[in-house]
Amino acid sequence: MLFLCLPLLQAAPLTQLQAEEQAVSPDLPAIQLIQAGPRLAKSDQTAARALSDPALSLGTSRYSAQIILGIEEELPTFSQYFLAHAAHEQLAAAQNDALQQQCLQRYQISSLWIALWQAQRQADLALLQAQDAQLLEQIAQNRLDAGEAPRTELLAAQAETAHAQAEATGQSAEKNGQAALIAGALGLKELPEAEGDPLLDLPFSLDQLQQALSQSD
Repeated sequence: MLFLCLPLLQAAPLTQLQAEEQAVSPDLPAIQLIQAGPRLAKSDQTAARALSDPALSLGTSRYSAQIILGIEEELPTFSQYFLAHAAHEQLAAAQNDALQQQCLQRYQISSLWIALWQAQRQADLALLQAQDAQLLEQIAQNRLDAGEAPRTELLAAQAETAHAQAEATGQSAEKNGQAALIAGALGLKELPEAEGDPLLDLPFSLDQLQQALSQSD
């Protein structure tokens, strides 16, 4: 008895580190949307700084109104000071929010990769169990043909094979589904295949994300 499992078509090897690096690629629409916040806040800050303060002119005219000697001094007002300060705080908040969003993006992709890694191993195990069930069914068939076993033994082996085949097919579909989630999140044209083992430590830091964000401005 032969059976088919759903294959992982056009699988492209993908390590956990590669997945996390691609998760914050500036080419992804999600990252472009995240980085738009700090850029907008920075524009507001630049506009706030460009506002000129009102000036106070002091002068004297000794002989005629046409000859005036005086000085002019800019007077910062409270409204403009608070406007510039608010723009600065908004920029800092937008940058912190972008960092948090990128960390969350990397964490989500890393979690999807680990789920794919686990699904692949469960699918491999289910396939081995289905192959073992097929072998036991063939042994039961041979025993029945030789008159060494009752037909009930073959029926039980056939039922176990059918169950194992269904489990293997389901695990293969789960593996493809997990791969499709990563492919959709990263904009991949091929379904990825988790390569290597999960990382115990996160291969990035907030400082690295801060530097990447500042370079994108």
